Amino acid sequence: MTKAVDDRRRKQPDGAIAVLRRGLVATPELRRGVGLIVVFAVVAGGGRVIVPVLVQQALDHVIGRSGGHRRSVLPLLAVGVAVLAVTTLAARATQRRLVVNAERALCLLRIRAFRHVHRMAVADLAEEQRGQLVSRVTSDIETISQFLQWGGIMWVINGTLMIVVLGVMAVYDWRLASVALVAVAPLAVVLRLVQRRLVAAYDVLRSRVGDLLGAASEAIMAAAVIRGYGAEADSMGRLERTITARRRADIQASVIGGALFPCSDLFSVLSVSAVIVAGVLLGPAHGMSQGKLVAFAFLVGLFLEPVSEFTEIIDHTQLAVAGWRKVLDLLDTPITVVNPDPAVAVALPDAPPAIEIDHVSYAYPTGGEVLHDITTSVRPGTRVALVGATGSGKSTLARLLGRFCDPTEGTVRVGGVDLRVASPTSLRRTVVVVPQEVFLFDETVAANVRFARAEATDEEVLAAFADLGLADWVGGLPLGL
Repeated sequence: MTKAVDDRRRKQPDGAIAVLRRGLVATPELRRGVGLIVVFAVVAGGGRVIVPVLVQQALDHVIGRSGGHRRSVLPLLAVGVAVLAVTTLAARATQRRLVVNAERALCLLRIRAFRHVHRMAVADLAEEQRGQLVSRVTSDIETISQFLQWGGIMWVINGTLMIVVLGVMAVYDWRLASVALVAVAPLAVVLRLVQRRLVAAYDVLRSRVGDLLGAASEAIMAAAVIRGYGAEADSMGRLERTITARRRADIQASVIGGALFPCSDLFSVLSVSAVIVAGVLLGPAHGMSQGKLVAFAFLVGLFLEPVSEFTEIIDHTQLAVAGWRKVLDLLDTPITVVNPDPAVAVALPDAPPAIEIDHVSYAYPTGGEVLHDITTSVRPGTRVALVGATGSGKSTLARLLGRFCDPTEGTVRVGGVDLRVASPTSLRRTVVVVPQEVFLFDETVAANVRFARAEATDEEVLAAFADLGLADWVGGLPLGL
């Protein structure tokens, strides 16, 4: 990784609000249709307030009034049923629009993340374990998806419900509303303190998940090498340590998050009790009717219901924030090898080109200098063998020739053209790097051979095998190419 990214990762993780702001910039699709979603959420949340209001009306103006007829309750019941039906439809519409928007946005976020990985320099990719990158574009984004399908909906609906209920409580009786707020206020401080610890705990957890994916991927892909060298014990030991670290991080985050549940229950009981005591003390002499006190108890319950759910929502939120932060850090990784503007890119000559390495030096971002002031040239039509000890820079020089990374200093020219301004298409046509690590795609033999030339015919593919003396091998395959 570059120094800037490395420094960023060492500092304290961004808070949830900062991550949300970064995420909305990187995923603008999440902002589409937010206005309509909020309208649906207001209807879904506000509609639930009708029940306490109707209860108060029934107690004070029908049941508690002398001569009040029981049938007078029926219109109130009909209004309640109608409002709750609309509320249910609005809640479903809110959920549907949120899920559709979220999945569309996260689909595009995955694509952006994959594209970014493919644009990163090979030097940067070498520093990042495969499992970490796989975790970024799969499980980390999945945590965001799971959150938005439930936690995001609850934030919108419950947040709206609390605002509406608080407004109704203030209209009913500002004194009881004040008592309820004072009783529940300490919970906000507790949530803030626990939230800070959850941010750090879930950041560690997402890192351990990436480590586990990397270790598991390595153990599976290198199974033959591990068995061939009799290193099963060492490999399993490393895998077990990674699994144990992931387990400990998960337990730590769960223990911290679990502390929220009893706190919310405790403050809910305290708040309801305080309101009932205050209402009884006020009594009819201060305008507190039986129906108003019962309705207010219902309203306090509605106000605190989301608070109880928020303790679980916060737990899911911090997990999603940790995953989102990892994805955003990946997208913030600078692209160190930038392709030139197609309008000014220079095509390499069609004739066999000369290679010029002019005072080239290269240092990996997290290591020392590998190449120092190298100057040489290779004439067209010649064969050159580059030999040296392990770590002497042979592979690095090959990467510079293929422009998988750019020199720290100096210039690499092919056919007299600086590779920094060379057309990527002509560069890939002229310079081919065949790595020593063999990789086969999960495809047919023919598809693997055609990877760089999709238009190649079966005859051309077979001719390539014949040139390599492998015609008999291909002929012996049960399904051929």
